[in-house]
Amino acid sequence: MTWPLSTTFTWSIGACIVISLLPWGNYALYPFKLFTTWVHELCHALMVILVGGKVTQITLSPDTSGLTQFQLSSSRIKQSLVASAGYLGSCAVGCLIYYLSQTQHLSPSKLLLGLGSVMLLSLLIWVRNLFGFFTLLTMSAGLIYLSQKPLPPDVVRYFIPFLGVQTGLQTLLDLKGLFGPGSKGSDAHTMQSLFWLPAFFWALLWIAISVWSLYWVGSMLR
Repeated sequence: MTWPLSTTFTWSIGACIVISLLPWGNYALYPFKLFTTWVHELCHALMVILVGGKVTQITLSPDTSGLTQFQLSSSRIKQSLVASAGYLGSCAVGCLIYYLSQTQHLSPSKLLLGLGSVMLLSLLIWVRNLFGFFTLLTMSAGLIYLSQKPLPPDVVRYFIPFLGVQTGLQTLLDLKGLFGPGSKGSDAHTMQSLFWLPAFFWALLWIAISVWSLYWVGSMLR
């Protein structure tokens, strides 16, 4: 029986897990966690726009948390779409980054340029706090700089797939934080207030969708 996941995907997941368990792992993964936070908040913001709302600002904090402030009608459907967009959207973006890194649909340079440009645009439009401003400015400059140079083989082979998998995997790790007393005010609790089903139901549902998404993208490219 053949292994159901691609070698690159398996290596990326293994590297994410091993690094996270090392004493210095949190420091090594810190930029990737901030990247995932940005993707999470950006997905909230884009969904707000799609359902006819207005985004007022996005903030990123040193503890890798984030917040999107917006104005939106009290429609339960619209509010639920915005609440779900953070976790599901960031997992989808992670899967898309990995998929594009393994196919010929978009060159690695264009992928990095696109990520850096979107990050810079979101910074100019929505990000207002000092930490978020300098974090996204540094990251977007780094991505755009890399895109303008001949990419080293290791960047193409390891870094970009790792970025995609880590973004999707970090979403799963963040979803664990939706359980317990410290999770009040989370996206899952927003869903609970809208549809009465408990927060852990929504967290488990998002986890199931995220696991399936990661498995699907990892198996389809093997």
